[in-house]
Amino acid sequence: MKQPKAVLAVGDDSFSARLAEAVLKKSGVEAEIMTARHDRQALAIVQAACRRASCPELVLLDIHMPEMDGFEFLVELQEQADLDCAAMKTIMVSSSLCSLELARACGFPVIGCIEKPITPDKITGFL
Repeated sequence: MKQPKAVLAVGDDSFSARLAEAVLKKSGVEAEIMTARHDRQALAIVQAACRRASCPELVLLDIHMPEMDGFEFLVELQEQADLDCAAMKTIMVSSSLCSLELARACGFPVIGCIEKPITPDKITGFL
């Protein structure tokens, strides 16, 4: 994957989102980094960014979030008729990856899955 111009980090709390942002910067990502603490906020950020023609090219998405899980978020995102998400790639993040989650990820534009905590070593392979 080429260096993204915009990245969205979606965590299940503010610490996770800030940690993802710090790890991306430490990994040499020079993109605009947006963070969201929950799924609805992330959807609003994506909609606003795409209207400005700066859709995130990479999304770090926590699988387990309070309102909807990461997969429900991806379904909701794909159903947004006014968004062109074709260039948006997703890395699923979880505290415990299971084979069912990995299999389910294959139906979405997911380029990988990593286990928390996010570290530069885990993220660099996708950049």
